[in-house]
Amino acid sequence: MAIVWRRVFIVVGLVALCFLGIPIRIDDNELQKRELFRGFLQRFNKTYEGNETEYMKHYNNFKVLEYVRFNSCMST
Repeated sequence: MAIVWRRVFIVVGLVALCFLGIPIRIDDNELQKRELFRGFLQRFNKTYEGNETEYMKHYNNFKVLEYVRFNSCMST
């Protein structure tokens, strides 16, 4: 019976080490994209206040365009 508990503790310990080994951080890239999009909205005098679906639609399109623009710069 002691061997079973020992295995349980070893397995739980290994699983805990796996979770502790994962770095936890805020995605700075996402924050930068949000700031770029806010600047874009100000530059072109656009607001999507009160319409979250419209905001997210345009924000997702903006992210795709930024991704394409970044990759086209990297390939030249």
